[in-house]
Amino acid sequence: MPEFGASDSQNPLSAMREDDLARMESLLGLYFNSSTLGFCILDADFRYVAINQALAGMHGLLPEAHMGKTVREVLGPFADQVEPKLRQVLATADARLDVRVSGAPPGKQEPGNWINHYFPIKYGADGGVERIGAIVLEVTQQRRMEATVNHLRKSVKQQMDRLQMLMDVGGILASNWNIKEVFPRISARIRRVLRQEYAGFSLHDAAIGTLVRQSEDFPLGKGLTAEVQISASNGPGARSLEARSSMIFSQEQMRGFSAEIAQRFLEEGLRSLCCVRAAVTSAGPTGGSGSGQHPRERVPGRGLKPAEPGCGPPRHRTGEQPCRGRN
Repeated sequence: MPEFGASDSQNPLSAMREDDLARMESLLGLYFNSSTLGFCILDADFRYVAINQALAGMHGLLPEAHMGKTVREVLGPFADQVEPKLRQVLATADARLDVRVSGAPPGKQEPGNWINHYFPIKYGADGGVERIGAIVLEVTQQRRMEATVNHLRKSVKQQMDRLQMLMDVGGILASNWNIKEVFPRISARIRRVLRQEYAGFSLHDAAIGTLVRQSEDFPLGKGLTAEVQISASNGPGARSLEARSSMIFSQEQMRGFSAEIAQRFLEEGLRSLCCVRAAVTSAGPTGGSGSGQHPRERVPGRGLKPAEPGCGPPRHRTGEQPCRGRN
């Protein structure tokens, strides 16, 4: 009786086995080359022994460009994500599944995302690992869709948070127009959405050229800014007032101002400041709540005479609202 797999033309059983093996090889070849999954077989030196069109396409190359070459020779630095797992398979004879890799192989211009499965192919007298099989699934489009959905979800939440903030601020203003009392509450509401460490509110008195501080919210402050007069001639607020637009100043830019308030901000450790100009009508404010990841100072326009001694309503208000900035 011949051994299994031996050729014996006189033995009908052997001929049947050869036919079965040929059919099986043909079926495997068809599956290997027609699948949308990437397949390859590597030898113990990580050279490509076989690869299908799907995986070659993922690399941006033809199958022939892989044969006999190592993973490193084909993929270059991209192989850094692959070779450690291949070595583990050789050393342990255990499969490595769900290996996620990302980036741009040398043959591709756009980065992509893949999930790889590596498994040992054992044969020979000692049953050692002489080949490594790999199955590769490209998930680039899925990752992009997930990123888009996550971005939209985050954007919707931000908009809902901001809407709730505006509703809260509106409710506070509707019940109390005393700015010294309500400003800290307004600042606390804003802080839930726009993370900041300092907020201030001032009115511009054009007659004396000064920004008159009305209220301040600085829970972590050292008290260095509370009693400082805010000059409307050489400070961040003055620059924004002159430009008639909102402006953001870095810590380095604030060092260029001679106004005492700018120096106090620096001593407090604020890293950035955003000046937001807010218009005010006789019926109340028509704009001006700052937002973002920078410190803020609401800046007035060129005002009318105060309606009340010392601070009444000019046409524009100013507020300082620095964010996330202490060293």
